[in-house]
Amino acid sequence: MSIVGETGVIVGLITGTIKIVDKTQKIYAAYKNAKGQPKQFRSIAAKFPLILDILQHANTKAQSEKLDGGARNEVENHIKACKEKVEALKAIFEKVLRKDDDKWLDRYKKAVAALGKGERAEELMREIMEHIQLVACDKLMGTATAAQIEELHEAIQEMLDMPPSIPNDGGSITQYSSGSGNNIASRVTNNNIGEGTYTNSNTGKGPQLNNNGAGTFNYHSKDAPQ
Repeated sequence: MSIVGETGVIVGLITGTIKIVDKTQKIYAAYKNAKGQPKQFRSIAAKFPLILDILQHANTKAQSEKLDGGARNEVENHIKACKEKVEALKAIFEKVLRKDDDKWLDRYKKAVAALGKGERAEELMREIMEHIQLVACDKLMGTATAAQIEELHEAIQEMLDMPPSIPNDGGSITQYSSGSGNNIASRVTNNNIGEGTYTNSNTGKGPQLNNNGAGTFNYHSKDAPQ
């Protein structure tokens, strides 16, 4: 791939991500005073200016400097993942936010379920910022200041510490694995939005774990010490 082509891919991904973040920010701005909205949405929206600033600096550098092959691939992968999460967050805001409408929770649950991964808005924002932090650090593009990296770190921790924007009181999640390894769910309590059925469907060679109903889901490996 030519230098122009290599640069174009990165610039295109960053530019596309910036546009989606900007649209998502405008969607929230139109409904920021709506009654009954999740308070977490306000905290999430407060991070948009920081994200846009860092991405814009990264875009400027991407247009003027060529990254080596390893760094370029890493940046490309992180920006692709970031863009995917931003699109998901935008879809949630579009489907959930309304003016003076108390049905937001029902819409929110449906929006999260429609995305297929069971991620709440704050989880998406955390992952967005984690990818951006890695792209902007000195190891890769080095476009964020020390203060911005620290601000990102604090914002990521804020998302982790935040009460779930969808209570754990109804719904279900299904996890599928078609590989040969163990099928392990990450942060099951957070991703299972409620007391509904948690189903782990594994078509590979690893152990299959199924839990139907509410309550604690415990798994003890036969190879692990008891």
